[in-house]
Amino acid sequence: MTRRTVLADERRRRARSGSPRWAIPGDDPDAVISAEVQGDYHALRRMYDAAKDEPAVTDFYYGEMEMRRRGLWQEFRVRVRERWWRGLTGSFGEWLLVSLYWLLSGYGVRAWRALTSLAVVVAVASAAFTKWGFPGKPVAYGDAVRFSVRAATSLLRGTDTLLTPAGEWIELVLRLIAPLLLALALLAIRSRVRR
Repeated sequence: MTRRTVLADERRRRARSGSPRWAIPGDDPDAVISAEVQGDYHALRRMYDAAKDEPAVTDFYYGEMEMRRRGLWQEFRVRVRERWWRGLTGSFGEWLLVSLYWLLSGYGVRAWRALTSLAVVVAVASAAFTKWGFPGKPVAYGDAVRFSVRAATSLLRGTDTLLTPAGEWIELVLRLIAPLLLALALLAIRSRVRR
């Protein structure tokens, strides 16, 4: 687990939402609003960015995005509970997008997440290719992995291999997702190098 600088208000917010490991010993976790903590992180990030302190900027950006994600989920739950259907799909969609950004790359600062996600996508695509991708005889998993890696890393060149319609869809999805994950990994590596 990567350590980062955390505001006490974020710890209070997380402790209040049921994460006892975030509790500050001897502290009374009063009600803290995620939007307020997000604003504090944003102000700190801008201040440290002006001072060119990249490690602090990265930590505060991560904290800002965490509070944004948690605030969006809280907003979505309130809208469902109060049956306020207007804007429900928008708030859920934004939460889903931010959550995927967190899951796949740690908000663009965790390269290992993006590379792990890429490896999982290639492994799943390879398994799908062995079952549905190629016409005729079954293909070995190793051959499917080589094909998947080639499809994931060649952006402009098409494949010469004959595929089933399902195989063409698998290849299309792989060609769309893999460059995105590679870009997220490069973004995280760039952030790490700037530190």
